[in-house]
Amino acid sequence: MPNIVVPGKGALQVRDAHTALIRGTFFWKDMNWIRDHWKGPIVIKGVLTAEDARRSLDHGAAAIVVSNHGARQLDVVAATWRVLPEIALQ
Repeated sequence: MPNIVVPGKGALQVRDAHTALIRGTFFWKDMNWIRDHWKGPIVIKGVLTAEDARRSLDHGAAAIVVSNHGARQLDVVAATWRVLPEIALQ
């Protein structure tokens, strides 16, 4: 994956990127790994709670995007406009 370069180690190995992409669940420890390998700004999209907004920033995100990813497949997910006030007031 030549567009994902780890300083001092070169490009990310395809096997590592593949494993990361097929695993659909994000864990907060993943942010620690990302932060260790990427020194640029990180934006986390898909934040729907004030708690996740705080955790995103606590784990090194430069910004967040309050989004339900369009909810095309998740019609039971809260609408962005409903959760935005809770997050904005934090």
